[in-house]
Amino acid sequence: MNYLIDTYVLIWFLDDYELIPENILSEIENPENSVFISKVTLWEMAIKYSLGKLVTSKPFENINEYLILNNFDLLDIDFAHLNILLNMPFFHKDPFDRMIIAQAICEKLTVISHDKNFKNYSIDILW
Repeated sequence: MNYLIDTYVLIWFLDDYELIPENILSEIENPENSVFISKVTLWEMAIKYSLGKLVTSKPFENINEYLILNNFDLLDIDFAHLNILLNMPFFHKDPFDRMIIAQAICEKLTVISHDKNFKNYSIDILW
């Protein structure tokens, strides 16, 4: 399977494993699965860190090493994602989440998220 991890799931994976159900953790950690982290997620986290709204045991400066260690793939933003974003309905106004949804649609990825707003879009969700 190919997964795209939502921002809060990544934050929990960094610090609060117990907030992620066992079946989802096993999917994330399964070496046969491809797990993607959007650069939008890292952008959102950097903003939250800089505003003091996010504190984790791992400094932001070291997150890239952690992503590599866990075999996560980074997903860039490209024009195909932006073109999907242009036509998406506004069920959800969070710009970071909307881009994650557009990327999932474009790349045919299953999103790992607990966010109920994601269910309004035509994407596969694991939670």
